[in-house]
This record gives sequence, structure tokens and C-alpha cells, in this order.
Amino acid sequence: NDSAKNVYKLLENLLEWARLQMDQVQFDPQTIDLAELVMECLTPMEAVAREKEITLKADIGVIKASCDRAMIDTVIRNFVNNAIKFTDNAGEIRVTAKKEDQRVRVSVTDNGIGMEGAQIENLFNLGSGNSTKGTKGEKGTGLGLLLCKDFIKMHDGEIDVQSEIGKGSTFSFTLALSS
Repeated sequence: NDSAKNVYKLLENLLEWARLQMDQVQFDPQTIDLAELVMECLTPMEAVAREKEITLKADIGVIKASCDRAMIDTVIRNFVNNAIKFTDNAGEIRVTAKKEDQRVRVSVTDNGIGMEGAQIENLFNLGSGNSTKGTKGEKGTGLGLLLCKDFIKMHDGEIDVQSEIGKGSTFSFTLALSS
């Protein structure tokens, strides 16, 4: 069942990315409760995390953001899925949100295998060799991060990646706060 869900998510990402490339994706920003959205994203991923004995935590607080719910759901799911993929057994993944002026920065931090600078520079580029196998041989296509980049760009936001080999990674993005 989990494998079927993962294949479905991959297909969904591929189709969404193709639609985006053809300018067929509707951008529908609304006021959303970030804590609620994050919990909706984490709940279905708990089973996959549990298989690797990874703890998923969220520290969001009461923050309302202006965003397209479906797009940001996709970004958070992709970031958390990648964190699970590149975190060894008994690891921890934390999703946090912090206000920065009129924006909010949402971060997904893991204590996984980390990356070197050259790998980080190529994460959001389409091409061969951008997909790396996870700690249990999990496969990916690299399309998820491309989709995330495009979705955050549509929100006039920024994506940031901080990582250190052997210590883990933090993927973050910014959104407008809801007024």
C-alpha cells in the first residue's frame, strides 16, 4: 500500500510539473493555517517514517499565510519525503515556521546524511545525475524539487538549502504572511 502511494505521488508530481510547464496550473492563494496544513502533510508520512524509526515533529505555532494550499502541500510533502529518504534509522525530522517581517519561513530540518556544496548547487537543475539514492536505496527522479522551486517562485518566495555532510540538511521556503 505504501509503495502504491509513493508511485502515485511520483506520478502526481510528474503530471503537475508537466501542467506547470504548459502554464495550465491555477494559482489560487488563500489564507491558511500553517500548523493545520503541516499536520495534514505529516500524518500520511508517519508510516514511512516509522519504518525507518524516524521521528516527525512540528513546531509551527499560530501563523496564517497567504498561499495556494495545494502547491504548498506539495512543497512540504516533497521536502519531508526527501528528509525521510536521506535520514538514517532513528533519526529526527522537524518542520518549523518562523515569522520574518511580512513573511514566514517554513523549514524542514533533518539529521540525515547531508550534502556537499556542489550537490546543493545542482539540486534545482533538470538533468541526469541529480537524483541520489536514499539511505535504504530509495529512488527519486529529481522532479519533486523542480516542482517545489516553481511553486515557491509563483508565491514570490525563496527556497534556501543548508547542509553539512554527516549532520543533516535544512530546506526552507518563504511565504507572505496573511494580513
